[in-house]
Amino acid sequence: MEKVRIIHTFQKNPEEEVRFTLKEYKDRQYLDLRLWFHSSTGGEYFPTKKGLTLSLDYLGELKKGLDRAGKEALELARHETLNPVK
Repeated sequence: MEKVRIIHTFQKNPEEEVRFTLKEYKDRQYLDLRLWFHSSTGGEYFPTKKGLTLSLDYLGELKKGLDRAGKEALELARHETLNPVK
């Protein structure tokens, strides 16, 4: 049986949210970053195929990439190429 724990969510738009979940499958742990859509009937959210599932072995590399993306976005914003990042 698959065990799932929601770690973080944020609203992408009125119909979609992004979920970070930790999953255990066949005695291995994974991080799943996935787009979920809001059902117009019943109000539930359902997962889409749009996402990424990684072994927790890659969590450090994912963090490095996100940190670098954040720094690059701030640098671009300083040069007024992009709007400032929140």
